[in-house]
Amino acid sequence: MKNNQLNSQGFTLIEIMVALAILAILMGIGVTSYEYYLKKAKVAEAVIFQGKLRGDFNAAYQIKNELPMKIADSVAWTASRQNKQKVSLSEHRIKMPESDLIEEYWYDADTKQKRAWIAIKYSKNAFPECGGECAVHLGFQISKGGDLYSYCGRWTSSSNWGKFPLNMMGPDCQEECVSCMLNKARNLK
Repeated sequence: MKNNQLNSQGFTLIEIMVALAILAILMGIGVTSYEYYLKKAKVAEAVIFQGKLRGDFNAAYQIKNELPMKIADSVAWTASRQNKQKVSLSEHRIKMPESDLIEEYWYDADTKQKRAWIAIKYSKNAFPECGGECAVHLGFQISKGGDLYSYCGRWTSSSNWGKFPLNMMGPDCQEECVSCMLNKARNLK
């Protein structure tokens, strides 16, 4: 009788270790899921910001049917020089200190080549997988036929702008070389 009372007073070491192992696995899954959803939230913010800039460009382009000189506070550097206007770097590159995601963005246009582009530079902390500079580019090209083409993705296939994880972006932002696509679109009729 005394032996039965001793065995029923608590858990064995094996039972406690099994319970702790199950808890550790569940916590590992929870932390991984949490990190995944945090990354998805950052990507959603990036896609919304890109959409805003793309919308600003399209609206400005539709009004005059030419490349705009300014998009969302950023003045086109190249086009300004072509028109013999002076633009300060602070008017061209817009810093975003209030954002944990976006460091800065800038817009530029080349009226001679009938192309424009917007660069969005992301924080290295937001996307550490970039391995250096981390940016996405929106490119716009007016073809010889007068049609407007737009592209989104990495500027070039080289690593000087980092390797932004395009697989996290929407389906309309998957270009490996935006500058290459602009060159091709320029000759379309």
